[in-house]
Formats: sequence, C-alpha cells, structure tokens
Amino acid sequence: MKYQICCKVISIVSLIILVSSMPVCRTLELAKNFDETEYWGVFVYIKVVKQDSFPKHLYEALVSQSKWNNSHMIYLSQENATKQNILDALDWLAANSDKNDFSIFAFAGHGNIDMIAPFNTTLPKDCITANELNKKLDLIENRGICVILDSCQSGIFGNKIAGKNRVILKSTFRKGDGWIGTGAGKWYSFTKFIGDAIIQKIDYNNDDICSAEETLHYAQKEYIPIVTKSLNPIIWLPILIVDILIGIPLKYLSISIPFPTLSDNYVGDFPLL
Repeated sequence: MKYQICCKVISIVSLIILVSSMPVCRTLELAKNFDETEYWGVFVYIKVVKQDSFPKHLYEALVSQSKWNNSHMIYLSQENATKQNILDALDWLAANSDKNDFSIFAFAGHGNIDMIAPFNTTLPKDCITANELNKKLDLIENRGICVILDSCQSGIFGNKIAGKNRVILKSTFRKGDGWIGTGAGKWYSFTKFIGDAIIQKIDYNNDDICSAEETLHYAQKEYIPIVTKSLNPIIWLPILIVDILIGIPLKYLSISIPFPTLSDNYVGDFPLL
C-alpha cells in the first residue's frame, strides 16, 4: 500500500515537473516576442523612366539600419510588382506584425487621384484603388503605419487612405504630377530624398529619433528648386496640352507641381529610426 501511494506521489510530481517545464518557457518566450517593438515594410518600386538609377534606395537606406531586418521586409519591382503580389505582401504584413510594431508601405510608380498602377498596366481593373488599399491597411494592427507614395496626384490619393495611426507621405501637392528625373543639377525622386534623409538620420528637433515627418520636411527643402522651375508655364503648359489632346479625363488633368505633402493621423512623431 505504501509502495502504491509512493508511486502515485512520484507520478504526480513527475507530471507537475513535465507540465511546468517546456510549455511555460515557450509561453514566456512568445510573450517576450509579442511585447517587442519590431519594424516591417513592403516596398514597391516601378521605374517610370529608364534613367532611374535609384530603384532600391529607400529599401537599402532602411535595411542598413539596426532596427530594420530584411526578413521583415518585402521588395517588389518591375514584373514582380503585380497587383496580386502587392496585395499578398500587404496580407503578409498584417499576418506577421502585431500591435506593438511599426510598418511602412512604400509605392513608387504611376498613379492618379483614384488608384496606383502595378507594373505594366494602366487599366483600372488591374490597378489598386484607394478603397482596396484602405481595406488591406485596415487589417494591419500596428502602433503606426507609414505610407509613402511617389506617384502622380498622390496628394489627393493619399488623403483617401488616411486613417487612425497612419502617416501618409505624398510626393505631390494635391493633383500635382510626380517628378522623377534631373533638375537644378541633381536627380529628383521623392523616395530618393526620403532615403537620403534616413541615411543622414535627419533629426531636426534633436530628440534622437529620425521621424517620418522629418524626412518629409527634408524632401520638401530639396524640392524647392524644382518647384520653382515647374511653376514656369513653359514647363507645365505643354504637358497639360498633351494630356488634353490624348483624351485624359478632366478630373485627372493637373498642373505639374511636384511638392511633397503630408497627411498625419499619428499622435506625435512617427519613428523610422
């Protein structure tokens, strides 16, 4: 009898030890990972001019920083930047990041006030509308989401995807055209200037944080010479006339003013570094 009781006690103690070992450690490990702030990103870059030599500049600027890990980043370019691949990448972002994390969705390519265009298409059915993008962004439950739009008329398109805890960096003033190319002695690209600001760790308010808002301010300063040039009717009038002649709908017509703007619903400054 004593032997049986002893065996039962030993069995119970052994069970307690077994139950309290690996599962508890695993639970603590998961909790630690869940509480840690991580940085995630989806980067889409579609060349709109052949001379563009900075297609991965923003991606590379971030991946070189300690807070960013390439296993947390997806880069899609040219033929890989299809509508389905872009939407799938946003689903991946929603599935892997959590409420303690920060995310970036960056798009550089063609666009207008209603949609952004994946690789090699301008057909509305093959583009990503503001409504479609909004639905995907709503699934990403993060502390903050930064959307970077380097496309024509992103000033209005970006306003359509504004939401809680989102910062939208836009390459144009309302319906302005995007500007990718040379001007005033340098290469102009909105995402390039954002990348430059990150590499320099721009920190105007000296709080040891390079924020999305500060990178936009840096880009605005860099764009001033080209904006001054673009206000000249000799520059924008021929573009407007060509757009009218080829039958672009009235609501999409614009004067080329490539000045970066901001839509900010994130409380405080959005930390990139």
